[in-house]
Amino acid sequence: TLWAARFHPLAPATSGITEIELAARAIRRDIPTDIKPYQLVELPSRHELWASGFASDEIAIVDLATGTVRASVTVGSNPLSLAATADGATVFATIADADEVVAIDAATRTVRTTRAIAGGEGIDDASGAPLHASSPSGLFFDAVSDRLYVTRAADDAVEVLDASTLASLGTIPVGWYPSAVRVIGDHLVVLDSKGVGTGPLLEYTEGSESGKERMTGTASVVALTGLDLAATTAT
Repeated sequence: TLWAARFHPLAPATSGITEIELAARAIRRDIPTDIKPYQLVELPSRHELWASGFASDEIAIVDLATGTVRASVTVGSNPLSLAATADGATVFATIADADEVVAIDAATRTVRTTRAIAGGEGIDDASGAPLHASSPSGLFFDAVSDRLYVTRAADDAVEVLDASTLASLGTIPVGWYPSAVRVIGDHLVVLDSKGVGTGPLLEYTEGSESGKERMTGTASVVALTGLDLAATTAT
């Protein structure tokens, strides 16, 4: 089975979740949602599918037996990526507009731990409080090392967290605007959405091709074996 989240920013009524039967290459069912589902994570032990709500403050929980949304968890503004522990006990989420990563107790459906993701010195308001400027988006849970890798899109970096406590272990510099991350073998692979950019835009008028459409993305590949997090954090 393949689960697909679908939404169109200008047509929210079309939002929902589609279950696809891979063997038959056919849609098995569509599940309507009140949110714009951005990313999904399945919890087989709980027969649930969790969906982050783009531009909302909710994560919806779908009962796979009935194909209906049975509950939701309220988090900060704009939850994006999701990950879960193998036993389904904990769900992690990036909260982009709040600059946070949260750990949610799946049984009680409550936020157990919150970790602020800060952009660094100089990104403060008039009172000295950090501004929301890092935009944590992509997320990957590596069960082998018990670490979370979080893309800080606006900082061109990946934050490394202890998954048990959400304590920061350091950062890794990557390419321009990282939005997705995964551990493959002993390497960290990061999708840099803006990559090398567009080059000069000789024309930027209504109806012309937008800069975002012309962005050339890149991938950053980082060897994890022997990686000195203290050194990469200081970079």
